[in-house]
Amino acid sequence: MTPLPKLLVVNKQFTFLVSVRYGTENKHVLDFF
Repeated sequence: MTPLPKLLVVNKQFTFLVSVRYGTENKHVLDFF
């Protein structure tokens, strides 16, 4: 997943929701942000 810089702010909240779904798998995703 390669989010656009413009959606970075929106992705911040989205990442939180994804973290709940993916859990530990979202660890590398959070690091990407």
